[in-house]
Amino acid sequence: MNGVLADFMPAGDALPSDARTEYTGHLDDVPGIFANMNPLPGAIKAFEEVCGHCGTRLLSTTRVLNRG
Repeated sequence: MNGVLADFMPAGDALPSDARTEYTGHLDDVPGIFANMNPLPGAIKAFEEVCGHCGTRLLSTTRVLNRG
């Protein structure tokens, strides 16, 4: 959902500096980080529209993958 439906970076940026330091390189391991993400503009409306046309499933992981 990160970068597609939800915006991960502001949730990471809002963490206290000690948590950002402790979890550097793996912010996705911060307890509760995903609960603090906001949807991207238009994401909810777009998802609802897709749901009206076909069956949908959300697949996710608790890992942010590096695509280098």
